[in-house]
Amino acid sequence: MKWTHALNYRLLGWLVLSAGAVVRVLVYLQDRSLFLDEANLAWNIAYKDWQELFAVLDHHQYAPPLFLLGEKAAWQVFGATEYALRLLPLLAGIASLWLLYRIGRYFLENRWLAWFPVWMVAFGAEYIRYSSEVKQYSTDLFICLLLIFLALRSKPAHFSRGDFARWSVLGATAIWFSMPAVFGLAGVGLYFFSLLVTPTKKADLLRLSATIACWLASFGLYYYLLLLPDLQTDYLQGYHQAYFLDLWPADWQEARGTLELLNSLLRSATGFTLAAEIAGGAFLAGGMIVLWKERRRAGLLLLVPVACCLLASALRQYSLIERLTLFFIPLLI
Repeated sequence: MKWTHALNYRLLGWLVLSAGAVVRVLVYLQDRSLFLDEANLAWNIAYKDWQELFAVLDHHQYAPPLFLLGEKAAWQVFGATEYALRLLPLLAGIASLWLLYRIGRYFLENRWLAWFPVWMVAFGAEYIRYSSEVKQYSTDLFICLLLIFLALRSKPAHFSRGDFARWSVLGATAIWFSMPAVFGLAGVGLYFFSLLVTPTKKADLLRLSATIACWLASFGLYYYLLLLPDLQTDYLQGYHQAYFLDLWPADWQEARGTLELLNSLLRSATGFTLAAEIAGGAFLAGGMIVLWKERRRAGLLLLVPVACCLLASALRQYSLIERLTLFFIPLLI
């Protein structure tokens, strides 16, 4: 009976992963024309030099420089086609399914339950959509999940010089590939700190602190060169005004807007029907209890990125519009 159970489990796993990948490839193969926002980003990729991709983009476009370099490389290697421009988001979307499953296996002892978040993302309309669009949201999810996966795999008893070198380079680079990576790194940093905060590991904590300093320096440069000029534009502030969180609403209307915005995040994770919201809310609450009782330290990897994102939104530095929260929605499932 055990081998039959294991066989059924593995079969389900391959079916979910394969079906999610096939759906994305089929949408990719439709080779639909670029819509306006994609076309504007493609213009920057095609006509700007490599170094110009590390500056503010034209046509009200916003994307991380290393993502743009990957897109430009695909454009030059595979030709000036929609297929070439959408290849990187496609690969990131497929790889994210595998990473999500591996992370779920760590947090959920029941192997069958570990497939639930994978199923939700594999067949979620927005995740399928952005796996075949010339936008960075699919790679945002991939980078966030990759950081969590690597942190869980390393789980250092000591933070060696090799760990310092690897994580300094990885974290500093990830920020330029995906801006929300800074939220994921906040979770990684606190997770590592919780593992090392003992009187006998002062040298390890110093190396970890130096690593975090490298991340902050990288993000500070990214913020100064790219984010700050964009955030100061009236266009961006006006467009995303409704998607900033009000922690201290001045009246009932603002409080209602905040509640609706938070509820929209739950609906994105669970579905838009009342039954889905109730089931999703119960699943989320149960997951919080499990994290607190059994995976408290590792739970920082899931909860801190979400908390930091909400805080950044309250400070008018990050929008909670749906496509910008796709990277952390699977962490709530």
